Amino acid sequence: MKQGKLYIVFIILLASLAKGLGLVRDILITYQIGFNYVTDAIFIVLPIILLMFSIFNTVIKNTFRPMFTNQYVENPQKATNHFFMLKNNLVILFVLISITVFLFPEVLISVLVPGITSETRELSIYLLRWSIFSLIFIGLVNIYNGFLQSIKIYGSEQYISIINNIVFIIIIATLFDRVGIHAIILAIVLGSFFQYIFIKYKFSQSVEINNSYEKYKVNLHSLKKFISDNRLIIYGGALSQATILLDKFFASFFAVGSITALHYANTINNLPLTMVLMVITNIFFTNLTLDFKQGEKVLKESIINQTEKILMFIMPIIIFIIINASNIVNLLFNRGSFDNNGVIMISSALIAYSFGLILWGTKDVFIKASYVVGNKSLPFKVTICSLIMNTVLNLILGYFWGHVGIALATSISIFMSAILITYLFQTQIFKVYTRQHFKFIIKLALIAIITFCLVSLLDTYFLVRFNDFIQVALSLTITAMIYSALLYFSFKYKGWEK
Repeated sequence: MKQGKLYIVFIILLASLAKGLGLVRDILITYQIGFNYVTDAIFIVLPIILLMFSIFNTVIKNTFRPMFTNQYVENPQKATNHFFMLKNNLVILFVLISITVFLFPEVLISVLVPGITSETRELSIYLLRWSIFSLIFIGLVNIYNGFLQSIKIYGSEQYISIINNIVFIIIIATLFDRVGIHAIILAIVLGSFFQYIFIKYKFSQSVEINNSYEKYKVNLHSLKKFISDNRLIIYGGALSQATILLDKFFASFFAVGSITALHYANTINNLPLTMVLMVITNIFFTNLTLDFKQGEKVLKESIINQTEKILMFIMPIIIFIIINASNIVNLLFNRGSFDNNGVIMISSALIAYSFGLILWGTKDVFIKASYVVGNKSLPFKVTICSLIMNTVLNLILGYFWGHVGIALATSISIFMSAILITYLFQTQIFKVYTRQHFKFIIKLALIAIITFCLVSLLDTYFLVRFNDFIQVALSLTITAMIYSALLYFSFKYKGWEK
């Protein structure tokens, strides 16, 4: 047990390093370029490439675990052969998509971000056309990584992110002054290529491969069956990514820099997700699959354990972000060609995004649990509702508050869809939460509110006298101390349960 916890801590540290390097990459881009139509174009193209694959990545993450976890235990060679067949089939799709986008990038840009200026549009088309073939390498990387995670080999996801960010940083730092925007294209393509080299090596070292097997064999019938069997997951993945693309769609009609502001705000907001929460939920997704074999009671306990721990962890982070949003952005980005307008735009969006963190973990756990028990329609229904809700809220809140309204709309849709999937899981699959668990949530919410009030008072009357770095460091320390103390004494006393 102790060794397992240490391993999780190690993976979290790797994820922290990966995200830290990602921040350095974004800081370097802003330092070199500023906060303008060029950064808007870059942060239109980078997410498009990643989001196009994320549709398939959602399928891989949510099908490989139930498909390969038990199969690999029973017959490793059969599972590996099955994996190679799927890998070869999926690569065909990535190649076809890449060629199509290369030929018609202007169509994709016009549909996804119709409101951008002509300068931003032309630059986005150019970047997308010459960067899109990185999708093939990114696809292969995530296919191999999906299989490794399904057989309980973790860490590769963090390593490939570290490799990509290091390559990106080196190229931007050494070549941007000489070749300009072409350095961005080179960084995207080479970053994905070196990721692929690493994951191939990791796979060969971790998985025993039968050399007699035709590793490059293609079976289109198998691909058709895979798509058919998982069509709801594919539709759900596409709709889930459409929700993200909606933010850029609406932001394209607002002031120049709105897309960049949303990108940076979302990047900072997602740090705790990708550093800790997604690491934990990805590791425990495999465990959920194994727990389900032991029975409904074991799976139920596992779901409660995960959602409670994630909720306890995320509360102080949300408090810290809300109180220190402006100082965080100022520390990270306000240098070089950046300006104060960027600080204001990013920090306001960051606060709006942070509310969505509250129930993000709960939503993610119940989606994974639904796939584990074989219910693929439930996450799909919730995703449709979330997309509709997000679209309506984007229109309303975006009209009144611009890019901040878009961020707030995303948070509200995450919050409501988390409540929806929890309710539907309880009523359509089996009951997980009891009255005792809801008491736990209420008590945790009260602890968070008290912590927020106390830290806000200290920030207003004491911490404000220090510079940004000291203020952020002290605020983080004080938030952690107050929250931990309240948590300890509150849950140590059991009178509230009576």
